[in-house]
Amino acid sequence: MPNSHTHHIAVILYPGVQILDVAGPVEIFKSVDNYYAAKDPGGPEAYDITFLADEPGEVMSTCGMSITADASYKNYREAIDTLLVSGGDGVFDVTKNRDLIDSIVSLAGRASRIISICSGAMLLAEGGLLNGRRATSHWAICKMMDRRYPDVEMDVDAIWVKDGHVYTSAGVTAGMDLSLAIVTEDHGRDVALSIARMKVMYMVRAGGQSQFSAALLAQTAATGRTSKLAASIADDPARDWRLPVMAAEAHMSERTFSRVFAKEMGMTPAKYVETARLDAARRMLEEGGRTIETVAYESGFGDAERLRRAFHRRLGLGPAAYRNRFAAPTRPQHLEDRA
Repeated sequence: MPNSHTHHIAVILYPGVQILDVAGPVEIFKSVDNYYAAKDPGGPEAYDITFLADEPGEVMSTCGMSITADASYKNYREAIDTLLVSGGDGVFDVTKNRDLIDSIVSLAGRASRIISICSGAMLLAEGGLLNGRRATSHWAICKMMDRRYPDVEMDVDAIWVKDGHVYTSAGVTAGMDLSLAIVTEDHGRDVALSIARMKVMYMVRAGGQSQFSAALLAQTAATGRTSKLAASIADDPARDWRLPVMAAEAHMSERTFSRVFAKEMGMTPAKYVETARLDAARRMLEEGGRTIETVAYESGFGDAERLRRAFHRRLGLGPAAYRNRFAAPTRPQHLEDRA
């Protein structure tokens, strides 16, 4: 174990918390304990987790299952390394609970790392802990948070964001991605990848990745006039999808098509095509076995330079760096390609 120090995590609970927002990250962190216990049964815990609520005892989650709080957040005095605030439908009520908000602010002042999962970001924002910071949350509340907390720079697209010692994440599974990223920081990439494999998680996703995929957007707009075309683009992004081609397939003028598509899909046709091609390119890079040039051609970008520009613009890193970070270690790496 790189560090014999047991990391203490305090998890905030409240009525109406989303149980997956709690259980997902906790399961990731406690799996690190299992990882090290298999190697050294007598070693220290990697993470010690305490659940805090208004009072010790049962706290009802949104699905009707309860979680047992160990102590009250109002008078908790033990050491804290990380404060974790989960989301859930109840968050809209508890933003008015000054005991909770004041306790979060107080506990955050003692923690070296602050994390919110999904709508838990609202509780951090309510306490001013996100002021002047970039943050994210579930896409469905990002615009509302943007209006309600103007001092917070909301990123509606990212699955998780790190700004200094404050980490925020999008909905449910993004909290597990963020937790894996934190495990990577604390214990290294090999441990995080081992945990991801044990949990049968597809990959360790970077914070710069999008909450949206082309396939998901197409499903969301399943009843729209452009949904069939959107699904075709997601299925075969390498085809010629210039505006005249798309408009002709949709049996609309280019102007009408652009307007209807943007209304139904929430983005321009060109951005949607690029999103579909990025999805395809990421999958190929994660699988390994292809050169950057081959990935560019097969995903529809045409050449490696266009692929690199799109990756840097949308993800903040190049395709080679993306592959080095997310491809399985046993898969081929083409080190001659430059990010």
